[in-house]
Amino acid sequence: MDYLKFNLSQKPFYDVKKLVIFTSFLYFIAIVLTSFTAYKVYNFFKFSEDSEAKIIALSEELKKYQEENNKLNRELSIIDKKKIVETSEVINNLIKERSFSWSKLLQELEGTLPEDVRLMSLSTSGSTKGNINIRISALSSKRDGMLKTVDALKEKKVFFNVKPNQFQDEERSPTIGKRFDIQFNYKGEESDGL
Repeated sequence: MDYLKFNLSQKPFYDVKKLVIFTSFLYFIAIVLTSFTAYKVYNFFKFSEDSEAKIIALSEELKKYQEENNKLNRELSIIDKKKIVETSEVINNLIKERSFSWSKLLQELEGTLPEDVRLMSLSTSGSTKGNINIRISALSSKRDGMLKTVDALKEKKVFFNVKPNQFQDEERSPTIGKRFDIQFNYKGEESDGL
């Protein structure tokens, strides 16, 4: 049997020019894809390093804030809250006393005291919860002057905790009458400050 023989010298089996062009194109595509892949890999590792550095920096910053928070919590646990409340109450009472209107108090007393009762002295002894503690000494021409004064003070809303302290006859002294002391609390509203 006879085999077919191709004459390659006259008509080649493949075209070298097309093969070279096709191979060059594939080589170019491979180079482009390899470069793109290398760029992506480089960016990935660079981004990973940057992210890792940021994570480390944030962890250190978080640790610093946690230490500051712990320090502040320790300082706050040392503070005596009860003492602060008591101190602020004392300060508020002092402010209340400073803004206390004496003229308003005297007007209230003038309208409250019975006609035969004369005010001899008036003193304050601090305040509790914004109310001023007041002690008055008065003189009455009648024996029931102290009882009338206590009743009159109790009728007014601004006076409360009214307690008689002392009663004595002053008949032998130059000021004839019945002398008495009364202690009470005064709840004056925010005053204009005299």
